[in-house]
Order: sequence, then structure tokens, then C-alpha cells
Amino acid sequence: MEDFLGRLKRTINKGISTVSEKSASMLETAKMRGQIARLEDRRNELLHDLGSNVYLGYKNGAMDDEFIAEKCEEISAIELDIQKKTEELEAFLAEQQMPATAAEKCECGADIQPGNRFCPHCGRQLEE
Repeated sequence: MEDFLGRLKRTINKGISTVSEKSASMLETAKMRGQIARLEDRRNELLHDLGSNVYLGYKNGAMDDEFIAEKCEEISAIELDIQKKTEELEAFLAEQQMPATAAEKCECGADIQPGNRFCPHCGRQLEE
């Protein structure tokens, strides 16, 4: 009975740990996507300002080249930030999807789920 309770406790703790890890992963993903969305919103605002200024300059016959160059530089910098954050997000997501590591494989090469006592492929007893 005590062995059963010990196994039950380990299983519950393992489940809680898994949920905690997945929650942290989802939270980090949402945070990164939020940062990207804010950068895209800022880029869109700058593009709107730039377009309005160019149109008014065309309409009035006097383009403000300094303003245009400044806005273009800001937009370029934000686009680089967006690209960097997107690459970070893709790398993070790829890391989360990685297959089992060598420590999580049986001698026969089969993937082992945490907490398994026996290999699902060859039946070999595993060390805890």
C-alpha cells in the first residue's frame, strides 16, 4: 500500500511539473508574440505618419526630406527588431518541440517517457 501511495505521489508530482513547464512555455510564447505585435503596431503608425507627410508634401509642393529620412530610419530599425524577435520566437518554439534527448532513450534506441519503468519497445527495465 505504501509503495502504491509513493508511486501515486510521484505520478501526481510529475503531472504538476509538466503542467507548470507547459504553462511557463505558453506564457513566454505569449509574451514574445505581444512584443512583436507592439513593434508591428508602432511600425504601422510610423508608416501612416510617413505616408501622410509625403502626401501633404506632394500636395503643397514642398517635401520634407529630413522628416522622410528620419521616419524611414525608424521604420527600418523597428523592422530589424521585429525580425530579431520573430527569430527568437521561432527558436524558442523549435526548442520546445525538440525530441527526447539521449538521456531519455533506452539502450535499444526507443524514446522513453519520464517516469516509465520499462521500455515500451523492448521491455527492458529502466533505471529511475
